[in-house]
Amino acid sequence: MIAENCMRSLKCKKLTSFLLLMSLHFMVPGQNTDEIAFFKSAYPGHSVITEVTEKKVFIEYQPTKGIKIQEKDFDSKIILNENATVYSNGREYFNPRVNLVSFKAYTVVPGVKKSQKIDVKNFIKETEIDDGLFYDDTYCYSFNFPSVTLGSKITTESETVHYDPYFPVIYSFGNTIPIHNARLELTVPNTVIIKYQIFGSDTNKIKFTLTNTGKYKTYKWEANQMPAYTEDEFSPDYRYFTPHIIIHISELDGKPIMGTLNDLFSWHSNNTKKLSQSIHPDIKNYTDSLLNNTIEPEQKASTLFKWVQQNIRYIAIEDGDNGFVPREAITVFRNRYGDCKDKSNLLKAMLQSAGLESGLAWVGTRNLPYSYSKFQSMANDDHLICIWWEYPDKPVFLDATTLSHTLRQVPAFIQGKECMAELPGGGFRILDIPVADANFNLVADTTWLEFSNGKLSGKLNMYFEGEMRANLMSRLKYIEPSKLNNLIPEIKSFASNKFVANNTSYIYPPDDNVPLFMQCGINMDGYSTQNGNSLYVNLHTERLFLEYNQNLKRSIPIINHYCINSQNTTILRIPEGMVVKSLPDNSSYNSGVFGFSTEYTQKENLVILNFKLRVNTLLIDGELLQQFNEMISNLKKVYLNSVVLNKI
Repeated sequence: MIAENCMRSLKCKKLTSFLLLMSLHFMVPGQNTDEIAFFKSAYPGHSVITEVTEKKVFIEYQPTKGIKIQEKDFDSKIILNENATVYSNGREYFNPRVNLVSFKAYTVVPGVKKSQKIDVKNFIKETEIDDGLFYDDTYCYSFNFPSVTLGSKITTESETVHYDPYFPVIYSFGNTIPIHNARLELTVPNTVIIKYQIFGSDTNKIKFTLTNTGKYKTYKWEANQMPAYTEDEFSPDYRYFTPHIIIHISELDGKPIMGTLNDLFSWHSNNTKKLSQSIHPDIKNYTDSLLNNTIEPEQKASTLFKWVQQNIRYIAIEDGDNGFVPREAITVFRNRYGDCKDKSNLLKAMLQSAGLESGLAWVGTRNLPYSYSKFQSMANDDHLICIWWEYPDKPVFLDATTLSHTLRQVPAFIQGKECMAELPGGGFRILDIPVADANFNLVADTTWLEFSNGKLSGKLNMYFEGEMRANLMSRLKYIEPSKLNNLIPEIKSFASNKFVANNTSYIYPPDDNVPLFMQCGINMDGYSTQNGNSLYVNLHTERLFLEYNQNLKRSIPIINHYCINSQNTTILRIPEGMVVKSLPDNSSYNSGVFGFSTEYTQKENLVILNFKLRVNTLLIDGELLQQFNEMISNLKKVYLNSVVLNKI
């Protein structure tokens, strides 16, 4: 099974051996309270841990029969909580590209003299379809572990076989719960050469051994007492920090498989060679009608890009080889739907029919921490885009899966990544996809506040450029007018959930160079504070990063969805009969990569706050984490400052 597993190990060597024997036998000695007490002490606060998780991979190869890859997975979790029924539900996922030989699940229940193994009797095979999928052939078995109680061990075992040397072995040494012992064992004949790389954090905890037994080599990786790796809303994908390994067959009996960039491109291009290499007349005729004698290449590219964007509905379809091979351009053109591969292949065909050099480009979204230049693997990419070669050395990256990004605007979810791009004359090139500077993603707001009958209300004008503009334009195309007011709290980090937007409206940009403009009213009843003759008003009505909790020990990176330049101006009209007693001090922080500034001024009967916040990186990691914590600490103090007004 091509899957990820996890586990932990004990501080006492004798106890480790004892537990492993218990876990790997169907009928085991009785479990005493000392053992449970040990696990509770070793992993405080956890109701369940993975005691042992193991993957054994056996690769066989015969020139006359080909390759056979067998994987055996074992996973046993121990329950450390009296309220254990919540852990009885089980789900195991399987890749349809491999053959499932066997799968079983059971509970090992502790007893007075010996433990009892109780098998799961009923399994339900099902698929899980989310909103972005039309069809997904990945399936799972759902079931219920019987007799789950304190000290029970809920266990699964599976065996799969496949015959494709290009697919990687992926194994994780960490999970969202602690793992006591995790081990991966790979046995290959000497005719098979492998390559591997370990990713994530705590990789120094993974111990490696290699054993040579004549015709076979056995590679073994083992990790003990791995902590729980938990995410929060500011974390990148778990693969950035959870320790895991990717293994590929580099050579098979002297034949290159997946060892170099050339091997990877050869695998990708062999998939696309299955497609027709000629432009269908229907696509050619329709392209000509869209362009209507357009001469300028940029206008041609923009017209075709927008047409595919807005007229081919994006639906992900994972079905066998279609997970890797685009559908024929004419099929997508006629169906009017497709996934990233389908839309990119159709756009490539339309650009070529218009006389523009184009090609496909494989890329990993920012969900993946991998790069082509560091490790060559089909696990590097999960997305396909099209490239218009404006000049031989000037690629224009075109992702038609979005709805409102402009011709030269790269979506944030692939910015900063490498791509493997087809060259018009054959071959490929590894290209760096640029990151849009924070100044490109300007969000500029102006808020007017005033008191009426003792109640504070306001008017908010918002200007959006870049990524936020594109995202909002896509949402506004389909939102009901009656729900416009509900959109404002979703896009603004208001200081209070009592803020209520009203009379929301927008001006849709007439062309690509015009910002998106939105405006609304805000009711802010109860926001200000009265104390005797003094009135306190906090002008920070929006507070970015307020939810982030500083953790000086944090090692998990912080993801920034796109570089941003936020500029907020808040204008308070001083109520009649009142004067300004005090304004907060101006403040600022600048790391060079991110920072903020506040500036308070008074002009006649107005108090004005100019607030700027800039984050010009996509991933905050390493030394930047400490600096980011410093900025957030300062920022949260600034958010507490209020303007003080006194009655005359």
